[in-house]
Amino acid sequence: MHKRRSCIVPILTWLVAMVPLGAHAATFCVNSAASLQAALTTSVNNGQNDLIAIVAGNYTVVPGGFFYSADEANSITIIGGYSAGCMQLTTARTTLNGNGLYRVMTIVIGSSSTAASVNIERITFIDGKATNDVGGGLEISALNGDVYLEANRFLLNHADNNAGGLYLGTASGSLTMRNNLFFLNDGREFGAAQLLTGSSDAYVTGNTVVDNTANSTLPPPHVGGLEAIGASGSHLWLSNNILWNNNAGGAVDLLTTRVFTAFNNDIGIRTGTAPDAQSQNNLSVDPGFATCSGLLCSNFNLVRASALVDAGYDTPPGGAGAFDLEGKPRKVGPHVDIGAFEEDVLFANGFD
Repeated sequence: MHKRRSCIVPILTWLVAMVPLGAHAATFCVNSAASLQAALTTSVNNGQNDLIAIVAGNYTVVPGGFFYSADEANSITIIGGYSAGCMQLTTARTTLNGNGLYRVMTIVIGSSSTAASVNIERITFIDGKATNDVGGGLEISALNGDVYLEANRFLLNHADNNAGGLYLGTASGSLTMRNNLFFLNDGREFGAAQLLTGSSDAYVTGNTVVDNTANSTLPPPHVGGLEAIGASGSHLWLSNNILWNNNAGGAVDLLTTRVFTAFNNDIGIRTGTAPDAQSQNNLSVDPGFATCSGLLCSNFNLVRASALVDAGYDTPPGGAGAFDLEGKPRKVGPHVDIGAFEEDVLFANGFD
């Protein structure tokens, strides 16, 4: 594992929420595990688009894990990091902890309406376990609605089958997965995440996927990092991601079985379909992570001398997002950085 420097607390905060509370027909402000599950349960059949705002803090999952399964033609949005009373969005973390017992969260969308979308932002999914199942941190199964994941952390999750961190399956809705971190997740055949999408596009942008593990006795390839599968007619856009050191010395960082275009990624070991002719500016180099102290430091900031600083694509398909995973501006310097963390030029001299 790479050594990284001491983490720097972000100096910027979001003064307003990226998704205003008033933009949804039904809003919930929750500050406990019980109230979070209650909000999820109420949202199932209230006939409205729902926003669940979670106050920053640490929450141990309810028995069985947080669960939402709906057939409504309405959206569900879950955002962490709010201040008390959900008055504003901050850089403080909302952590949902499976305690090594349960999958942290399950989202099932049964409606075939394109309005039945899923949006999850700024949540840390940690220490989840999917027993004889997939997606230890988070499982999302949807039909025609779009799925959007932004600025989440998936840490130390386990699945007895596939996808220790995230299992995501959509039939025909599009996927946007942007500025997320996958670290120390493990599954049988796929470690960090497994993305199964139907006929629509998938935009995977600015994620850091590092040190995840596939514990498989099956024939290779074993995918410690990310697997992306798509049906005929679908397209994967892969931009500004770090996929590195997943199963060091053995497994694969990326497996694709669909047509894809890769812009400005840093990928260690790749297998499956090859990037198309549009692809450009991809690397396979040690990312150069800064030293970070602590038992589980999950801030993979880059040293200023890293080849990935200012090496990203500023306008990738699906967009780069306004902020990085820590809440800093997504573009600091001449270009965006590769990965989920933007290097702060205030510390370019190497001193904290």
